[in-house]
Amino acid sequence: MTYQDVLKLNIPEQFGLNEDDDWGGDLDFVVDQFKEEDIRYDNGCSKFVIFLNDDEVVKIPFNGYHYYNDEDEEEGFCEFNNSDYCDIEAEIYQDAVVAGLSHFFAKTVFAGFTEKTHYPIYLSERVIPFEDKDYESIKPSEDSVNKANNMITSISSRWLACAIDYYGQEEVSRLVDFIREERVGDFHAGNVGFRKDGAPVLLDYSGYNENSGF
Repeated sequence: MTYQDVLKLNIPEQFGLNEDDDWGGDLDFVVDQFKEEDIRYDNGCSKFVIFLNDDEVVKIPFNGYHYYNDEDEEEGFCEFNNSDYCDIEAEIYQDAVVAGLSHFFAKTVFAGFTEKTHYPIYLSERVIPFEDKDYESIKPSEDSVNKANNMITSISSRWLACAIDYYGQEEVSRLVDFIREERVGDFHAGNVGFRKDGAPVLLDYSGYNENSGF
């Protein structure tokens, strides 16, 4: 699959999961368009991700969720208050560039619109999530672990310790301040990781507002 193939995908104008975070028909509909190919894909609560190649992933934002009212037997679609989490991520990346902290973030940029429904598509740097690494192979120094444990942040202290080893405590402190200012969270093990050269990096940093509609 190429980027041009992605632009040809028919993405529903109302694109999202079911209200209980189930996969739902929307994602089946999209995946059926390339299921014959050996393409890896995944999803979170706010976006669908296609692993385009060894260096890039495509991110397609959800813009709401589908619901079903058992009492009234009524189906509907509720839009997010923040309708495009990929756009939020791209904006945060640009803010990180301005702050001189882009090395901490997997680059995410707006890439274009699909041809059929004019749905926004984003490209992001592909990195290795923390949860996909062999935990025993991640061995930050004891000194950095102690420093990371004293930092007030939602990010894994083990990942922070690796970042301190790699970038230095002062630089990581700047990152923590930046994240606090941007009001970004949701840094679970699937949203932090490492580049191929071992550099610690944040790979999904749009945050997730539970009041978006879920």
